[in-house]
Amino acid sequence: MNRTMFGLMCIAVITLLASVSVATTPKVAVYFDEALTLRSVDHSGKGLHTLCIVAEGFDAQLTSIEYKIEYPAGMTWIKDLDVSPLKIGTTKEGITQAFPKPLDGFSPVVLARAVVRWDAEEGTSGEVAVKPHPTSGFVRATAAPDYRIIEAQGETSYARLTGGSSLRGSEPELYATYPNPFNPVTKITYWLPQKAHVRLTVYDVAGRLVARLVDDERDSGEHTVGWHADDLPSGVYFCRLEVGNFSEQRKVMLLK
Repeated sequence: MNRTMFGLMCIAVITLLASVSVATTPKVAVYFDEALTLRSVDHSGKGLHTLCIVAEGFDAQLTSIEYKIEYPAGMTWIKDLDVSPLKIGTTKEGITQAFPKPLDGFSPVVLARAVVRWDAEEGTSGEVAVKPHPTSGFVRATAAPDYRIIEAQGETSYARLTGGSSLRGSEPELYATYPNPFNPVTKITYWLPQKAHVRLTVYDVAGRLVARLVDDERDSGEHTVGWHADDLPSGVYFCRLEVGNFSEQRKVMLLK
């Protein structure tokens, strides 16, 4: 076997392993409600709250996960709830959780629930953000049966503390797509504080428009749209929500 052929084989193996890692990369989300829907709490909700920490967007058997939670000023972690099935590390510097039985499936899994206190002053806001674990630098998980390490660098999800008078704040919100990665259908959910004209589109990495999902007036509240990408190649795409001067986009990966 010559060097060129050997090099090509190595590249192919590395590419395959990288694609598997991307396909199984978990996300960590934080929710304020047990139904895993509301993302915000307003000032009338000062005091004790239950945070739900959720792993989602994975299709491997996870045996452990590492991440960090950052709190806004005025919020403190009081105690853990319902974490008996898990071995959980510290909550302030970084969280490492090991599962006695591997987590399996693409549906959201509640990793832990915690009681937090929010005593922020009137008019303040902030985010409960999930960040990379301070030791590893990644939101990192171990996947069975080969105990492969899969990683996602950067912030993954958060719960919001708003300065508005409603539970969700005064601006529209574009939630994370689910499932992600997907093949070939995913659901895109957004929320509107009031009736408005909505443009929901999808672009590829080159900035080309590949799908126009909504371009019409919609009532206030939560809306979910299915995106069927049967005729598109595997790759990274961007879902963009535009409402008036507001614009937000999220990355989604199609894997066939």
